[in-house]
Amino acid sequence: MTWTTSITQQMLKPLILGIAIGTSLSITSVNAEIGYPEKEELKFGFIKLTDMAPIAVAYEKGYFEEEGLYVSIEAQANWKVLLDGVIDGRLDGAHMLASAAYCCHHRLWD
Repeated sequence: MTWTTSITQQMLKPLILGIAIGTSLSITSVNAEIGYPEKEELKFGFIKLTDMAPIAVAYEKGYFEEEGLYVSIEAQANWKVLLDGVIDGRLDGAHMLASAAYCCHHRLWD
């Protein structure tokens, strides 16, 4: 293994995990102390598009489990179904467009 290969592999894993978690979590404000998680398992929704790749890679490579997160991922039929799942709590997070998260947070979604 060369130096550049080891650096790339060391940087790739946190990058993918960070992107996956960042794009997966819905916008909520968290004001709790660090302690036991509220839920043991999380369900993330996604639309079958290439920009959901960080979630799939993190799931398949086991990056969520390495961080103590037990995640299942579930394909959604369309953006409306995905957003409704986040709003009503059926999904704990989702891959979504930034504008959808903004509208959800500010209750602008019909």
